[in-house]
Amino acid sequence: MFSRIINTNSLFCNLPWCSAIITLCCPCVTFGQIANRIDNGRTSCETAGCIYTGIALCIAMPCIYSCTYRTKLRNHFGLYETPASDCITHLCCEYCALCQEYRELNYRGLNPSAGMYVSLTFF
Repeated sequence: MFSRIINTNSLFCNLPWCSAIITLCCPCVTFGQIANRIDNGRTSCETAGCIYTGIALCIAMPCIYSCTYRTKLRNHFGLYETPASDCITHLCCEYCALCQEYRELNYRGLNPSAGMYVSLTFF
């Protein structure tokens, strides 16, 4: 049974080093993978990563976009918004928040690096 709070701490401790390094060097990749899984493939990893990068380059605050996916993650799994709001968490430590969300998806059996592809059927 899953708890009602995010089950992983916000530090890089339990994250595979490869994922932590990718998040530190290129957070748009980690965010794209998270967004792809949370949106069940409706938003591609590339699209989400490009939007994240565009916001980061234009106004240097990608947390405006990424915090919305933390909210979606919490709402999907029925998690509480603790210890701070989603936007504050992303504003104060974007990289830690992304790593925490990545680990939470892994913990719940949804590997973000595997991606989610939606097959389209044409009539």
